[in-house]
Amino acid sequence: MLVDRVSDDTYFQDFGSSIYQTSLQYLYSSATIAGAGRYWRLEMLADTFQVIDDSVLPQNEPYKRLPRLLFQADKPFGSSGFGTRLDSELVYFDRDVGLTGGRMDLLPSIYWEHYASWGFIKPSAGYRYTAYGLDDMGLPIDDAPSRSLGIFSVDSGLVFDRVNKDGSTQTLEPRLFYLYVPYKNQDDLPLFDTGEMTFGFSQLFNTNRFAGADRQGDANQVALAVSTRNYDSGSGDMRWGLSAGQLFYLQPLRLQLEGKPEFSEDLSPFIVEFNWFASRRLSARTGAQWDWEQSQVDVTSFGVSYEAEQGLRASFDYRFRRDRVDQFDLRAFWPVSESWRVMSQVNYSFEDSEMLELQGGFEYESCCWAVRTVMRRFLKNREGDFRNGVYLELNLKGLASLGTRSRNMFY
Repeated sequence: MLVDRVSDDTYFQDFGSSIYQTSLQYLYSSATIAGAGRYWRLEMLADTFQVIDDSVLPQNEPYKRLPRLLFQADKPFGSSGFGTRLDSELVYFDRDVGLTGGRMDLLPSIYWEHYASWGFIKPSAGYRYTAYGLDDMGLPIDDAPSRSLGIFSVDSGLVFDRVNKDGSTQTLEPRLFYLYVPYKNQDDLPLFDTGEMTFGFSQLFNTNRFAGADRQGDANQVALAVSTRNYDSGSGDMRWGLSAGQLFYLQPLRLQLEGKPEFSEDLSPFIVEFNWFASRRLSARTGAQWDWEQSQVDVTSFGVSYEAEQGLRASFDYRFRRDRVDQFDLRAFWPVSESWRVMSQVNYSFEDSEMLELQGGFEYESCCWAVRTVMRRFLKNREGDFRNGVYLELNLKGLASLGTRSRNMFY
């Protein structure tokens, strides 16, 4: 169970201790009961939201799900490779303003899979049925719309490997994923919890480009990807890994969310990701998306992390998404002696030419007690106002903590 609520909408603007808190639009509370067996899983959930951002209009507030029932089953047929799978959901959406109602979503499928040392293949065919029972509020709409369509996919991959001169093992792993979903007009279906997923490497192999069950995207597409990885001969740990891929659309993507035009391009952005593990203490990662039509980089990121034996931790992350995000985040935690530690963080936005968050502080720890103090300056609201604060915590070991605890900089 999770309960997260505040007394009023300006609570975090008055008492928030980070830019993360002051940028929250709503708080999420939920209760869940779950059970599972060898081939199945059942989950019952109820959740609600407290909206704390005045800019969120009542008709755009998230729906409460009271309740939501999920059932999943996956049963193989012995060693034949054949199996059946069921993904199902029954949920009621409630809100003070706008359309409300229940939704049932069923996706039974049958598949065959074969895995070997040289690769794998997994064709799958499913049938998705989604039905609604709506409280029409007197509106001239169908209060029991439904949607049914088939989903067919084939996922396959090969694995090649070789031993290098230094004893390390390197793999080459091409992968091909074909997806076909016929187009069906879904304008008569409500939009309770559905949005378009952020495009990334995992999206190359998903059967729906939308999150939630209100929309099932049409598709006639092929995903081509290749990965290569290098493994240490002694420990078996991965030294580095490189992956690249993109989608080839055999037909335009007709189904879009309201207000978005039909997607008629032949290619998705080209995605590349690279991870490097120089040692167990030093690692780096980077990724990018290249738009062939515009001949430009749409998304890129870079990060490096280091953790020393003595407890020194440092990380640097840079994120760029065209016309939305262009910022870096630098964090450090430095034990200068056995008892004293220094911490700092800098979060800067090139898009806004502004410091989003700046903090620095120290910690002293003895055998029986510890004290931490942090000075922080961070963005308070969308109007560009900043807040300065000093946070102090006294910890009496084995007893309790007094004061305001600073947010953990590393996750």
